[in-house]
Amino acid sequence: MNTVVPYENDIYQRSRPTLALKKKDVIPLQQGVGIPARMKGVFDGLEQGSFAVIHAVGYSNPSGDHDRAMEIWQTAQPDNPHPETGWLGRAADHLVPSPKAGASPIPAASPSVFISEIATPLTVIGRASVCVKAADPASLTLDASFGFPAIGEGTSKFPSAACESLVSDAIAASLRTAERVAEASREDKPGNVSYPSTLFARRLEWLARLIRAELGTRIFCTEMGGSGPGSFDTHSLQANNHGELLGEFSDALAAFLADLARDRILERVIVYTYSEFGRTVRENGRRGTDHGSAAPIFLAGGGLRQSVVGEHPDLREMENGGVKHTVDFRQIYATILERRLGIPSQQVLSASFEPLPILV
Repeated sequence: MNTVVPYENDIYQRSRPTLALKKKDVIPLQQGVGIPARMKGVFDGLEQGSFAVIHAVGYSNPSGDHDRAMEIWQTAQPDNPHPETGWLGRAADHLVPSPKAGASPIPAASPSVFISEIATPLTVIGRASVCVKAADPASLTLDASFGFPAIGEGTSKFPSAACESLVSDAIAASLRTAERVAEASREDKPGNVSYPSTLFARRLEWLARLIRAELGTRIFCTEMGGSGPGSFDTHSLQANNHGELLGEFSDALAAFLADLARDRILERVIVYTYSEFGRTVRENGRRGTDHGSAAPIFLAGGGLRQSVVGEHPDLREMENGGVKHTVDFRQIYATILERRLGIPSQQVLSASFEPLPILV
């Protein structure tokens, strides 16, 4: 609640005696609700129609465990205790051409790229696609740790020649993408947009270069996370740390949006943010908050129809100490799949979820 702030709500002010933000600390979005003043960068995008807030996003019976909750958000399969693929990995599978009789069309590019030092997340793991992973453009690896059978030395372990051909084609496309990623990082000329000197901003700058290079890749991912000191998992001393992180996020994203807008390609891009859960309404005894349930989600990019979706949740109705969700996170996934990737969402999500009327 210190990200999208109900600053005029008495329950909020009483529940967070040392953490609650006041009217002077926020930029208003709706009556009595705003974002921290430190997020001015993305607020400018909100006024320009390139940034949006979706209130109270979550799912029923939420998990408070980091690993399990992240797994649910990354796979969109809360009822599957042992998921093997992520929702964007399954989407990427749909972007890989299906082999035709007598032919094995090699995709022009890998459908997904992940930029970070951490291991490739389950989000982008599919069965027919390979995600290109890069800690930086000069250090590229392929991650096919899920979905593909192992190949024994001298003996194929694939169940059929068609399966082996599919895997070979996916890897070939990923190798080609990796080469082009490295080339794009060297060839792209700096524009008139200045990025902050933070690691997250640098990752977004790399992503902007890759998008501008027209690689044929449709899905780009990065992260601004971690569970150690200084992360968003603010169980103690939340006030300064949380504000600084939101400022870092806002400044980097604002530069990224401006960078894409300068080449008039922002209209073709949608940015989606998520975390595994929100925080408790009440602060704890360490001037922090604990694992909650629903949380606000941000969208940014082109074609946004509105800047705020829904109303701030009722603080009198709580679940796991946090606010209840009013939007199922899979509705956002369905919106992105159908409105931006052109993929029938039910084929990826294995159920029908109504897209939100937020994207043109």
